[in-house]
Amino acid sequence: MKVLIFRPENKIDQTCFAFQRANIDSVGVPLLRNVPLPEEIKKLKNLLSDVPVNCGLIFTSTTSAALFESNIVYWPADASFFAIGKSTGAILSASNINIVYPDIETSEGLLSHPKLQDVDGRTFILIKGQAGRQNLKTTLMSRGAKVIEANIYYREKIAYPNVTRDWNEADIKCIIATSGELIRAAFDLFNNEWLKSTPWIVVSNRIAELATGLGIRNVHVSQGAQTDKLIFATQHFLEQ
Repeated sequence: MKVLIFRPENKIDQTCFAFQRANIDSVGVPLLRNVPLPEEIKKLKNLLSDVPVNCGLIFTSTTSAALFESNIVYWPADASFFAIGKSTGAILSASNINIVYPDIETSEGLLSHPKLQDVDGRTFILIKGQAGRQNLKTTLMSRGAKVIEANIYYREKIAYPNVTRDWNEADIKCIIATSGELIRAAFDLFNNEWLKSTPWIVVSNRIAELATGLGIRNVHVSQGAQTDKLIFATQHFLEQ
């Protein structure tokens, strides 16, 4: 039996390779493609030249960090940097940026970090894709922060994804998805009743709530979106 993995196009091969090394029979389906928005990147450059003292920059994905690292050459010396997870942080650390990221690599994990509790009056820039991570914005604003969104790329649905290997529904033991957008994209592409009846592994309680709201009946939550966390959650599920 195989594990079906839904991830963005830029992550699917490395994720499936890691699963195979862990002796988990898997197939990857890239449902989303990240597309840069040059005009929004230009706006971010201009924004960083005139921001309040002690602003915070929050990176919500490896794509947002990579686009920043390759396009932005100036940022305020007193800015604080935050990342949604270790992989995102590592991209910026390579440029000698001191960056904070949580142990639990979710929006909720980052929001629980001590450095994001007393933020009244501070300005934060969310560097992200279009329509993503709205709970970061709303929670920080509820704590008194001013939040500016820099949507420097968008996620394009892939109508005919190049799967990593052949598969059929009867082969699949469980499905893994690392975002709500991937789940919605799957419901646009595959048999909805099969999706609802198949067990899923997702990466946060918030995404689990979205999944159950779509009618998925068996949802398990991993301790984050890192590949090793997904593998651990999958091994635990398969051993049940």
